[in-house]
Amino acid sequence: MSQTTAKSLSGHTALVTGGSRGLGLLMADRLAARGCTVIIAARDADELASAQKKLLHRRPGVAVHTSVCDVRDQEAVHAMFRTAHDTCGGPDIVIANAGIIQVAPLEAVGAKEFRDAMDTMFMGAVHTCLEALPYLRASERGGRLAVISSVGGLLGVPHLLPYASAKAAGGILAEGLHAEVAASGVSVTAVYPGLMRTGSHLKPSSAARAVRSSAGSPRWPVRRWSR
Repeated sequence: MSQTTAKSLSGHTALVTGGSRGLGLLMADRLAARGCTVIIAARDADELASAQKKLLHRRPGVAVHTSVCDVRDQEAVHAMFRTAHDTCGGPDIVIANAGIIQVAPLEAVGAKEFRDAMDTMFMGAVHTCLEALPYLRASERGGRLAVISSVGGLLGVPHLLPYASAKAAGGILAEGLHAEVAASGVSVTAVYPGLMRTGSHLKPSSAARAVRSSAGSPRWPVRRWSR
């Protein structure tokens, strides 16, 4: 749908986790273009400030707020929504997008990498959805919730197993919520984007590290990126 024909969302408030860059920032920009008051959330305050500046430059006259929040912490997510509601009203639209990407062959990853992926992309989505639902149910405009999975969540992608596993779980969460909360008037959508250049590869959240398997296989770098 083109910008000229897209329905106005003036009067709506939208909150996007993982909104400081990449896909999250793009979605925040499109929501702002349609008149939404936008709240972008992420862990890095400097990145949020930079993203806010970009959005205000591109969309003058639209309210853009930031929230420093680690979605792995449910109490922090609870506080984020309470502050968002008190400050902006709503939210009427919530997009659970926060994520990390770990790229490495199976020999280089262990249970920790799987836990890290699940904590951010699955439990982070769980926290976001559970804390968002009371506000979305109360929305006079009809609450809308989207969980960003990935085409990688539909396939067992080599060298991306922690990521793919967590994204698969996020997709199932959204599909189950879609059925469970439909009667309350909240629309829930599971989103499965394909491959894209989001810029996440340019901001590693930790340095590549080498891991040697117990079988003595060669060292492989485990690269982690977040959004």
